[in-house]
Amino acid sequence: MDIASLTNETQSAASTQKRSGFENMGSEDFLKLLITQLSNQDPFQPASNEEMMRQIATLRDIEMSTSITDAMRTLTGQQKFGSAGSMIGRYVKSAPQADGSVQEGVVTSIRLDPSGKAVLNLSTGGEIPLDQVAQIETAQQAAERLIQKEVTGVDLRKPAGQQLVRGVVTAVGADETGDAVLHLDTGDLRLRDVVAVSA
Repeated sequence: MDIASLTNETQSAASTQKRSGFENMGSEDFLKLLITQLSNQDPFQPASNEEMMRQIATLRDIEMSTSITDAMRTLTGQQKFGSAGSMIGRYVKSAPQADGSVQEGVVTSIRLDPSGKAVLNLSTGGEIPLDQVAQIETAQQAAERLIQKEVTGVDLRKPAGQQLVRGVVTAVGADETGDAVLHLDTGDLRLRDVVAVSA
């Protein structure tokens, strides 16, 4: 066995461990270390002013680094939320899940899960994590893709008398609010109210 390579590996591991230990120190830890050092220094050979200034500057650098890291986390979260928000009103489709199922529908709202990931809420009642979106279309494009297909939905424009609507899509249009509307052989249904599509 090569002793030199073993020694190099051991020194490398020790130096990595030492580096990661210092990187995990916060400003409070460093301040405690500084106070302990000052309390236990030799009164006949105290630390020089330059040494003290260097240690205080290091403490400020640690605090600034922590502040920048926190600000970057906040900014990243806001950017994720903003990009997810731009998908409201779009028709999205997820990548196939482990069981082969696919979620799809019009994005009606977004939320952040406990880990901070953006999740898209769909008109169909399903949800898709933003990082699992495989396809994005405008609602109009998605509606046109459904021509000649049978769809099922619940017309939510009439909350008092909600009824199940089923039929074959013959044409598409838009209502006064700009929502995509499917013209079925049995009536009209907004794309956002579709809950199932038959092949």
